[in-house]
Amino acid sequence: MANDAGAIVRVDPARNVVTDTISVGFAAWSLSATADALWLTDYMNDAVVRVDPRTGHIVARIAVPSWPTELAVSESTVWVVCSAAATLVRIDEAQNAVSAKIGVGPWALAISVTGDDVWVRGGAARADGGLYRIDARTNAVAMMVQAGAPEGREGVSSIAATDRGVWIPGVSLDFVDRSSGAIATGLPIPSYAVALDGDTLWILDVFGRLIRRSVAR
Repeated sequence: MANDAGAIVRVDPARNVVTDTISVGFAAWSLSATADALWLTDYMNDAVVRVDPRTGHIVARIAVPSWPTELAVSESTVWVVCSAAATLVRIDEAQNAVSAKIGVGPWALAISVTGDDVWVRGGAARADGGLYRIDARTNAVAMMVQAGAPEGREGVSSIAATDRGVWIPGVSLDFVDRSSGAIATGLPIPSYAVALDGDTLWILDVFGRLIRRSVAR
């Protein structure tokens, strides 16, 4: 994203050069790509924007509750965290329309999807926040637990879900079991963000270092 120019860019990973620039007219918070769509959150104007990557044109602007931030795409669904509204929004990709709204913790931010589980991290590990697991089959909260402590600010910027549970950064990097909601594993890594690629965890710690760890899925 090139937010200073109100644009998004395409980068050739083989050459590490920008090959295309698409003007969208706003500063996007987050971007997620599928084969035929680029999805962006316009948090200042409370909208999710769909861009056709082949033409570079905006094909849909979908109104959502206050301050959409992080998003995740799964099959034909776009999940969007609307942080100021304490709401998770479900968008039907075929219709370019909101199909469900689900209440989550105040100032939620991080989201990760695996199978029918949609994990959302509320603003803080306390009575008005925590970790939510939403069942995509029912659009209902299946579990809410107090798990993971924010490191230096409200919430964390990313979480990483597996079929067995979810990794949450914070004062330590904790793995929360899907069934019990208990912390099954804790790594002594104070961190802000985490991503999962197969059996590899990529962790951004509080010192700005990128750490690689092998884990069992």
